[in-house]
Amino acid sequence: MFGRTDGNVIEMGDFFHAPKFRALREVEAYWEGLRRGSEVPRRSDIDPRGIENALEYAFILEKIAPGLARLRIAGMHLCDLMGMEVRGMPISSFLPPAGRKAFAETIETVTNRPAAARLTLEAEGGIGRPALSGQMVLLPMMSDFGDVTRILGAFETDGKIGRGPRRFEVTKTELRGLDSTTHPFPPRKEILAEDEASALTDEDPLEDGLDGIGQDRARDIEETAAALRARLRDHLGSKPGFGEADRPFAGQTTTPRKTGESAGKRPSYLRLIKSDD
Repeated sequence: MFGRTDGNVIEMGDFFHAPKFRALREVEAYWEGLRRGSEVPRRSDIDPRGIENALEYAFILEKIAPGLARLRIAGMHLCDLMGMEVRGMPISSFLPPAGRKAFAETIETVTNRPAAARLTLEAEGGIGRPALSGQMVLLPMMSDFGDVTRILGAFETDGKIGRGPRRFEVTKTELRGLDSTTHPFPPRKEILAEDEASALTDEDPLEDGLDGIGQDRARDIEETAAALRARLRDHLGSKPGFGEADRPFAGQTTTPRKTGESAGKRPSYLRLIKSDD
């Protein structure tokens, strides 16, 4: 019974197998959580701890030319696929030359529209290279300058990698506009609008919650504040702010200071000597 592979036996390992491309869903869910309505998250909003279970498959792209984006950060899975360090390389290096033009158009759509993209990829088998399938997500982000030139992505494959480098052909591309996704949290603008609407109502949310003692205390505080304001006005005069009160000019008569010995002081050591010569 065990070890049979005919159609009458179901392998329990496949039955309990986890869904494919879990890392992609984790990265995409994290990116969605950073959005505010249809806004694009900023690169500075990304915290690696938010996708710690998908870091091996995650990457960040920088758009350096129309349709061309290079890897700024890349997980180890991407390095394993290429058999080398991939930081600084164009993301199109994972594709054969014939498929890079269409991929460049996808990069342009993701950053210019902007939109989210999910790609299905296939790699042909060969000597030491088994057939390999995978998916990639491309999610737009803003740079520190406010332009959409960064992309958060993930690339996950199903199967043995074999000998690198591996090249993939894009067999399917799905694009999704940012305004077509229902965000799990209320957009920030709607929250502010609700707060402003409640602030414009005539009802005071604190008035009903104050009992008799609370109202008396509030009245005492207001009377004390009014008395302090009155004393301050009397001290400063009628001028607003911290201006000083206007006072009439009054001249002051002073007696000239006596100098010399007649004042009972020491004679000056500097004397004016006049000569008639």
